[in-house]
Amino acid sequence: MVAYHRVLLIGLHSVCARRVVCARDAESRQILAELAAIRAKMATVTPREREVLTHGVAGQLNKQIAYDLGTVEKTVKFHRGAMMRKLGVRTVADLVRLAQKAGIS
Repeated sequence: MVAYHRVLLIGLHSVCARRVVCARDAESRQILAELAAIRAKMATVTPREREVLTHGVAGQLNKQIAYDLGTVEKTVKFHRGAMMRKLGVRTVADLVRLAQKAGIS
């Protein structure tokens, strides 16, 4: 009877271990798919929009970004708006989160 319980416990342990591995595997696939989608969206961003994004993620205001890039604030707002539409985000906070996931700092 003890041997039967031991075999049963070993079998349950094996099933649970496989479920944990499968769950981790599914989670990893989901993260990789999300990163691939982010990279695909980021590929649509122009070099100038990427510059604006880099400065924005660093916490600079539009005026500061415009000064650094040698342009006017209105142009920075235009680039940021175009970029946000391309990336499918509605707020600057979402934009920053997306940039962090994409590895842009």
